Amino acid sequence: MTNAKKTASFFLGTLFITAMSFSCKKDNSDTGTTSATVTALTCASATFSSTATTNTAYSDTATVPYTGGNAVAYSAGTAISSEGVTGLTATLQTGTLASGEGSIVYAISGTPTSSGTASFAISFGGQSCTLSLTVN
Repeated sequence: MTNAKKTASFFLGTLFITAMSFSCKKDNSDTGTTSATVTALTCASATFSSTATTNTAYSDTATVPYTGGNAVAYSAGTAISSEGVTGLTATLQTGTLASGEGSIVYAISGTPTSSGTASFAISFGGQSCTLSLTVN
């Protein structure tokens, strides 16, 4: 084998090994992020920090129990408008789920336009329910 052939053979072998080492490299770019999930929301057991009154500004919180939390932090949500009695919005507050049972908190604010029930269709962690606030 001539020196030129030996050099070419060495070069191609090195190139092949280098290409194989890059193509077989494990991708470690997984950030490990996980979405907040729960197995159930219990809107019927929600508690409100105060009573809402027709045509009076309201700004308080609703605490909604859940089960099956996966211990993940979550960001604040966007405002959800009330139905039935209008004029209120509910916004999920930032928090971290417990592993198992716990509660999420919604800030509720606005001025209810009539008496009755202000309903908020909430969705969180793969579950949905209707949060109901009585307005006097």
